Amino acid sequence: MRFLKRGAAVEAERWFGPGGHPRVVLRTDGWAVATPEGWREVKSGDWILTDETGNSWPMSDTQFKSLYAPA
Repeated sequence: MRFLKRGAAVEAERWFGPGGHPRVVLRTDGWAVATPEGWREVKSGDWILTDETGNSWPMSDTQFKSLYAPA
């Protein structure tokens, strides 16, 4: 699904566990996704956002719902 934040569109998918998103990988310290700033922890129920340039990052459900609306 596409979502908007102040005019910026992102693809977003909620992650609940292994196999739920191709960018989420198991590392020695838990589940994570590679971002431009480095690895970020992913917890069950987090959203994985991907922008138009292909960068991805995780976001909690609460924060996601407060910032984004379906496009």
